[in-house]
Amino acid sequence: MNTTEKNKDKPFLILASKSARRRYLLKQAGISFSVIPSDFDESLVPVSSPEKYVRILAESKAKDISDKYPESWVIGADTVVVIDGKILGKTSSRPDARSML
Repeated sequence: MNTTEKNKDKPFLILASKSARRRYLLKQAGISFSVIPSDFDESLVPVSSPEKYVRILAESKAKDISDKYPESWVIGADTVVVIDGKILGKTSSRPDARSML
């Protein structure tokens, strides 16, 4: 976890995601940040259009963390895969992943 030098107890910029790719991009940009993944329950969000669904997920994750760290800036993001207008969810097992492919 990266921390800001300004105040190690209260990070200034937080990435509310476990994504290695997002961490990599922020590091490449030379940005100092902390990683505090949100534990927001994604099953609470009804599946709608892919654009709306992913936006609601990202906003909900950012809000979850920003409520805990109100003095910090929070980046929330999410990604979905869509084929023929259908959102492919996260697989629960190897056979599930195989059948999805």
